[in-house]
Amino acid sequence: MVHAERVGERIMEGLRQLADQHTLIGDVRGSGLFIGVELVEDRATREPSAAGARAVADTLRDHNVLVGIDGAHDNVIKIRPPMVFNDEHAGRLLQSLDKALDSIGERVGILGRDQQAGLFMLDGFVEPASRKANDRYR
Repeated sequence: MVHAERVGERIMEGLRQLADQHTLIGDVRGSGLFIGVELVEDRATREPSAAGARAVADTLRDHNVLVGIDGAHDNVIKIRPPMVFNDEHAGRLLQSLDKALDSIGERVGILGRDQQAGLFMLDGFVEPASRKANDRYR
């Protein structure tokens, strides 16, 4: 348990630093190696960014980093690595997440806002807003 707490705290600290750089991160919470990163369209209104979460998860997957999506609005990046996860792995996770947030930052500001018209765009696909983004990946 000491290992999980130590590595988890390193990840949490890194995520807090990323939150200072990326306004898409609305909150970071967790315990040990079970961590959630809430993504929001706007920190003031705390409007959930499900499209942002999906884009981040997809981008991370493309770079061989697997995370889940959770939360009532599907806007929380769920990080729960295995116990063998160490400081080197944590560094890779944080670096990959930083790059993913950089690469989608501009697009995510637009994503989700078209939902009012009944459609949203995610990575070049237009789908009915009533269909959950992650249904496509089941």
